[in-house]
Amino acid sequence: MDLSYFFDATQVPSATIYAFLLNLVGIPLFFIVAGWLITRMK
Repeated sequence: MDLSYFFDATQVPSATIYAFLLNLVGIPLFFIVAGWLITRMK
């Protein structure tokens, strides 16, 4: 299966891929930062 052909056929914008990666990394990062802020405020 050629992934580049699949993405060309479906015409997935790179913004969607970036948003997916951002959610994949950003959601755990958000919880880490939120937990750090809570410990700092106490």
